[in-house]
Amino acid sequence: MNAELTKNQRRRRNQQVRKARTTVKVVEVKKTQTPRRRRNRRARAQRRGGNPYLAALLDPKNNPGIKIPDVTSFPSSTFQTVINGIATTNINPAIPSYGDSVGIYAVPCLTNPITLSYGPGPGSLSGLTSIPWPNYSVLDNMYSGVRPVSAILEADFVGSTSADGGYWITSLTSRGVSIPYTVGGCLATLPNMETETLASRHVEVKWRPEDNRDMEYLPGGASTRPTYPGCNIIATAMSVGEVAVSWVKWTFTVNWEALPEAEVLDLVQPSPSPIDLGSFQTALNTISRVNPTSFSRALSNLNGLLSTARMGYNAISAVRSGSLGGFSLSQLTGRNNFPRLN
Repeated sequence: MNAELTKNQRRRRNQQVRKARTTVKVVEVKKTQTPRRRRNRRARAQRRGGNPYLAALLDPKNNPGIKIPDVTSFPSSTFQTVINGIATTNINPAIPSYGDSVGIYAVPCLTNPITLSYGPGPGSLSGLTSIPWPNYSVLDNMYSGVRPVSAILEADFVGSTSADGGYWITSLTSRGVSIPYTVGGCLATLPNMETETLASRHVEVKWRPEDNRDMEYLPGGASTRPTYPGCNIIATAMSVGEVAVSWVKWTFTVNWEALPEAEVLDLVQPSPSPIDLGSFQTALNTISRVNPTSFSRALSNLNGLLSTARMGYNAISAVRSGSLGGFSLSQLTGRNNFPRLN
């Protein structure tokens, strides 16, 4: 019985033999590559600078129609105002000396945004002239509240090369800062000050918000000068004589966000402001690291300079709207003879 295997034992033994003779094949398993995910093109565009609010702060002239993407999502519209003119050195026949300095101080407000300064003697800025927006009352009556989005003050020296031995003084001043009446005082007290020779014939200072107060809607009449920071440009030590005058052409451009009155909703079509705190904070963090002043040797078109000089400083080139609520001052007032200066 022991020598003879049972049927079940033989079957079990045969199975073990077959398993032992089975050839084991080693199969190389190739690692399957996980397909690459397509990147979000919109996110990539934003990383490359697709932040409208930041673009408006960095280049106000070419980015109208932008709104501040904070938590204030009121139905609003946008418009852009541009005012420009000529500032000249002062010559007073009653005083033996003559002025060699001019200053332009600009604040993005609807009441008297520009103050020109000059003086009877070298380094003097004691004479002040305030310049309002032409037809300011039209804008004030259209909107219950306004706030600046971005702004830029530009200046060009319009003298000969023999008269450009002086220098520029620029600064972005905090709200409430008083501009001294002398060049020496400005050099001693102005914050964020930059200097450059007049040979760099073009200079610009970009406005930026200082804190949350600069993003609050204010009635047009209440948006007065001390409310906002200001852009300041001074040209000094210009070579002039008793009958010679040096010119500085200036341009101030402001982009606005505004709350229209009910009576003008047929002219202005408001829409809710965007809420994007990420891009809002990114824009503020980025602009805080950028110098607000830049210089270049580019000289504006001569024809533009001459036409501006003929019309004087009290000229507005246009009121251009952004994507919402377009209008112009000529349409609102029935006038079509506003000078268009490029």
